[in-house]
Amino acid sequence: MCGAAVKNSLPALKALMTVAAIVLLHPAGVVAAPDTSILSLACLPGKPVNETIEACTKVLSDPNIDPQTRANALVLRGDAHFRANQFDLARPDFEEARKIKDIPALTRALGQVYMVLGRTEEAAAEYTKLIDAGPATGELYNARGGAYQNAGRFDDSIADFNKVLALKPNDLLALNNRAAAYWKKGDLAAAIKDLDAVLTVNPDMPIALINRCHILTRQGHFDEGLPSCDRAEQLDPNNYFLLTALCSVRYDAGQFESAIAYCNRSLELMPRMAPALYLRALAKTKPGMEEESKADMAEAIQFQPDIVAMMTRSGMK
Repeated sequence: MCGAAVKNSLPALKALMTVAAIVLLHPAGVVAAPDTSILSLACLPGKPVNETIEACTKVLSDPNIDPQTRANALVLRGDAHFRANQFDLARPDFEEARKIKDIPALTRALGQVYMVLGRTEEAAAEYTKLIDAGPATGELYNARGGAYQNAGRFDDSIADFNKVLALKPNDLLALNNRAAAYWKKGDLAAAIKDLDAVLTVNPDMPIALINRCHILTRQGHFDEGLPSCDRAEQLDPNNYFLLTALCSVRYDAGQFESAIAYCNRSLELMPRMAPALYLRALAKTKPGMEEESKADMAEAIQFQPDIVAMMTRSGMK
């Protein structure tokens, strides 16, 4: 693999992979006890997504509903959008609900949504609010560290992961995430050291295996790196973040048909995932599938424009 192909790999996607287990904490139940005597029966937790969105929209169309009911309906509809991977639609519902009912759970939910949308500084600001309000937990430092990492603030990111490890020295997720931050910063020795520590304790941690695979294959060590990718896929074959990471690895290696196949599998699980659409668009330019590539890129921009901008800034070509 030529040096240019290695240089133009996917640093933005790397960060998304490493924090996936944190940022996609489900925001369901943000409002603990909606008033079921006022809300439509379908506008309640646990209903199918489409039913919830339709019913809550109907509730919200009433100009005379009280603020508490409006906040509840907004949160439930935002949660339904989130579960449907419609993060761009979840955001305004959560933002409007917080204007009515400013509670920590909504701050956390917005941090998650901003992170998925690529609005990394806003995500970091939401997690900072929670940390400052206390208690400052390892989970919150992990989440903010991921946001800093995606924003390119690698030293701040590493500092937050260090805080997690000070609270819990054997936190494997923090070690994995710190490895990714070191990797993006260019300190490959420190990255490999952290990943080796993770895999010594848990040799079957898929995201650590993927990160190890990606680092080694970017250095041209395919025989050493690809078995880690294969093992991660065996362990978690239906994880769309991991499948997108595998698409990235294959794209880096110049294996464009394989990259497209992995992105196809990811998009079957999450059709609106901009990183997979973006990657597939890049891979399709190589075999000469220009029109399909343009369509994928347009969809990626439509669904998550901030993610696309972040990945473009990171040098993906």
